[in-house]
Order: sequence, then C-alpha cells, then structure tokens
Amino acid sequence: MNEKPSQVSVRTINREDFPSVYSNNHIITFNPYEFTIEFNMVDGLVAADRINSSSGEIPAKTVAKVALSHRAMEEFVSTVNKVFEDYKKMRG
Repeated sequence: MNEKPSQVSVRTINREDFPSVYSNNHIITFNPYEFTIEFNMVDGLVAADRINSSSGEIPAKTVAKVALSHRAMEEFVSTVNKVFEDYKKMRG
C-alpha cells in the first residue's frame, strides 16, 4: 500500500541564487486572496531634513516583497512563533 508521508520536508537547492537582505521594518497587508509582507530598510540615522514635516514619515527602501496564500501565511506564523519561542528559551 502506498502511504503518503504525514509531513513533507522541503530542501532548498538554490540559496546562493538569492542573496540575504537586511530588514528592520515591515508592512503586512491582506486581501481576500493573499497576504503580502513587504520588508523594508529604514536608515537609523535619517537626517532631519529627510523626514516629511507634514506627515512625519521616514523614507524606507523595500528590500523584498512576498505574497502568501492564507494557508501559507498560517503555516509561516506558526513556524515563526515556534522558532521565536526556541530563541527565547535559548537566550533566557
């Protein structure tokens, strides 16, 4: 009998093709079809003259944008929560 595995492990094969980027800000939006996570880089040393005086906005550069299905987002959030709990236990 051909039984399907209860859990499938994903192995990335082309990590070097996608360089890591640093993000210190994010924006998460959603619509009826998907979630979108926009990862941004905000310069911590923003000059006062670069802050929009009327809105108080600081410019940010989008370094990555990821769209996820609702199911993929649920799995992502679950994984992030688990990994963060492991981190907190390790760091004390």
